[in-house]
Amino acid sequence: MGFATLPVLFAEEERPRAVGIMAAATFVSLPLGPILGGWLLTHYWWGWVFLINVPVSLAGVVAIFVLVPESRAHERPGLDPVGVAVSILGLVALIYGLIQAGQHGWSNGGAVLEMVCGIAVLVGFFLWERRLSRRPGGQPLLDLVLFRARSYTWGVILAAVAIFAMFGVLCTMPQYFQGVLGTVTFLPRVNAVKAVEPPLVEKQPAVVAVT
Repeated sequence: MGFATLPVLFAEEERPRAVGIMAAATFVSLPLGPILGGWLLTHYWWGWVFLINVPVSLAGVVAIFVLVPESRAHERPGLDPVGVAVSILGLVALIYGLIQAGQHGWSNGGAVLEMVCGIAVLVGFFLWERRLSRRPGGQPLLDLVLFRARSYTWGVILAAVAIFAMFGVLCTMPQYFQGVLGTVTFLPRVNAVKAVEPPLVEKQPAVVAVT
């Protein structure tokens, strides 16, 4: 939603710079979030991980009322309820199937069936969006016409790869540091330095007294 306000706040020649600044702030905040969350979990009540968003949200609401001017679209955008429902159903089935496969193995029949059903529903979603895009006056949830531009298509692909890689690291590395290396919750990724350091305390063999 933040990027949607840029055409209202900035002129056309200023938008590339505004997009770059906002993208940089977004990518900086993503790694800072888990670090701050780990610090809060280590030193304070766990509920502060959620409550810290309250003042930030209030500041954002105030900034919207003060800085963002009122604007209206020339045409009232429509809603694609079929596309919304089908996309949610397909993604839920696919993700649930992946979770089940991770728990019960990739050869599990139920997990495979759920993933296949999810992919089939998503294919139906794209077919519906394609049909709606070609219909006069149609307003699809995902306008597939945008993907005719190579710059847009490759931009989406590169952004998706970067986001998947980043969230993969954010989900796995804290578990590795805490579960395998035994480090504290604070600064889960900063503790990566400890992975290449010698252990401070070596494990001593257990001594069994025989009487």
